[in-house]
Parts: sequence; C-alpha cells; structure tokens
Amino acid sequence: MSHCARYRPVHWIAALVVVCVSMTYAGDTAEFTYPDSRVGEIARAWVEQFNSADDQQTRRFEETYRAESALKKRSVDDRVARYPQLRGMLGTLIPHSVIEETPGGLKLLARSGSMDMWLSLRFDLEPEAPHKLKSIEVRPATDPDAVATSYDQWKDLAELVEQVRSDLGCPALAVAVAGGSGIREVAVAGVRVVGGDERVQAEDPFHVGSITKSMTATIIARISED
Repeated sequence: MSHCARYRPVHWIAALVVVCVSMTYAGDTAEFTYPDSRVGEIARAWVEQFNSADDQQTRRFEETYRAESALKKRSVDDRVARYPQLRGMLGTLIPHSVIEETPGGLKLLARSGSMDMWLSLRFDLEPEAPHKLKSIEVRPATDPDAVATSYDQWKDLAELVEQVRSDLGCPALAVAVAGGSGIREVAVAGVRVVGGDERVQAEDPFHVGSITKSMTATIIARISED
C-alpha cells in the first residue's frame, strides 16, 4: 500500500506501513453485473479464473485473453506461477461495482476476502482488434460507505497510530517520522498475528509494497532540489 506526500527537506516525512493479514470476509457476487462489452468479458473471465485457484483455468485465460505484447514481457508460465502468491494475499475477489468504463478500459471496485479490504481492479486493453488484455492493476480502494475521519484528539504519536490502526481494521501499523537528521520518532500499534496477543515491536520487519513510485519521486525531487 502506498501514500503520496509532497517532499520538502526541512519538513518531516511520515511513512505509514500497514500490514493486513488474513481475515475472513463472506460476500455475494450474484447482484453484480459485468458490462456487456469486450473489456467486461475479459474482466469476468479474469476474476473467475482468479477465484477458481485452478492453474489450468489461469493458463487458459492467459493464452486466450492476454496480449502478445504483454506475453513478450512475461511468459504464460511465469504469470501462472505468480498467481498463488497473489491469491494467498487477497483470497477470493468479490466484485461490487463499476468505478469507470471506457472503450479500452474498465475499473471495478471489489472486496478482498482474505484481507477484508476494498480494491480497485483496472483492466486495460490493446486498442487494436481483437482488443486483448494489456495490463491489470490491483490497488487498495476506499470503502464506498466510509465516512471521513478527523484525527485531532491525540496526545502523542503512539495514540494517533493506535487510533488509525483501529479505524483501518488492520492487525498492525507502524509509523516513522524522519527529518534531515534521521528518524525522529517511531510508534507501532497492534499485534503480530490476527487473533494473537503478542504485540508488534518497532524492530519487527514489515512487508513494504507498492511504494516504488513514491520513493522514486522523492529521490528525483531531492536530486532536482540539489
């Protein structure tokens, strides 16, 4: 998960790393209707093969719908081999609604069964017929029923971190505040394992994902400013 922040060397940079691990979510996709279009057909097939956890069905999807240009960058075998890890993190995907549709693209709002969180699934097709799948992007999304929360009642960073962790529904959250002289403060909240009692520690390793763009932008900003 990632967040974007404007970079200023004289300002503190707060980095939030959220770890959401397996929780159960029961959902029903019966009410969701895919768009009656080429991209809707491909999105349906992708979600169905993902939820099937069947390597042969995944292979058929990749061979049938994936664009040649995409397969030159990553083979069918390589793509099939990557799905179990993704399924292990996300569990079953429950489509909820269409966020945006264009002639060559579709963005869906879906629910992750294992991580108990909302996701946006973006499908982009090649403009040339037969309009095969160029790329899929899976990102965290906002709860459609969420109400914005204001955090203005906290006495220290540790209390703020616990408030945010509780609202996110995640087992653990770590925050570091850093400046030009290095890390100024660290606070952690939550447990190491869902349902467990062992508290997370500041020294614990966290899986950091989807921050390449924000890190790269920060580095470029620093070089540019220098």
